[in-house]
Amino acid sequence: GAINIDSSAILDADGLLADDEALASAFSGLNQERPVVVYSSGKGGVASIVWYALYTHGYDASLATMESLS
Repeated sequence: GAINIDSSAILDADGLLADDEALASAFSGLNQERPVVVYSSGKGGVASIVWYALYTHGYDASLATMESLS
């Protein structure tokens, strides 16, 4: 099923990647043993931040945008 992870949940007050505790909380609904697709209805700018956080924390993550799917 789909899970919404808002980019604000993975950024700290300075706009930097949040600490490991905050990221663990944001990703708590995901199974790290399964691939994750991060989807964006735009060009993927904001979604790429979520993808990067997942990728750097060991998730098999990929990024899909409306542009790449059409």
